[in-house]
Amino acid sequence: MNSKKICLMAVVLTTLLVGCEPDDICAVSTPTTPKLIIRFYDAANPTEYKSVENIAAQGVGNELIYIVASTDSLALPLKSQSTSTSFVLTKNYVDPTTSDTNDDQINLLYDVTQVYVSRACGFKAQYELNQALVATDSDLWIQSIEISTSLIENETKAHVKIYH
Repeated sequence: MNSKKICLMAVVLTTLLVGCEPDDICAVSTPTTPKLIIRFYDAANPTEYKSVENIAAQGVGNELIYIVASTDSLALPLKSQSTSTSFVLTKNYVDPTTSDTNDDQINLLYDVTQVYVSRACGFKAQYELNQALVATDSDLWIQSIEISTSLIENETKAHVKIYH
């Protein structure tokens, strides 16, 4: 009788040990959905970077303000469940009630492809930029915009150039 219990326990233990799988943990170093990288350039000298003073970026229809700093580049998320994203870029942002600010809206049109990363990490979005436009208003601080790299698969180089 004891040998039957021992055999049964051995079968159960073997089944449990063989049935175990390694933990599926997505490593921090695994590339995820990339952000759009925007670089700001001097319109008078197009090869030179030019910082924007106290720039704030806010997605249209979103309350979150991404950056409030003086910088010559931005990294902004695109919507992965849509084919367009719009941002309001505010120059000289201090406080939303300040009248010295200057808002310009950029509209980005793109195609989205879901790329399989791994079982642990799932999918990431990859974007193909088709158009980058500045919405017309009476006081544009952005003089022009161009796509420098249409495929957004990483964050190693700028995807859009804005001249001001």
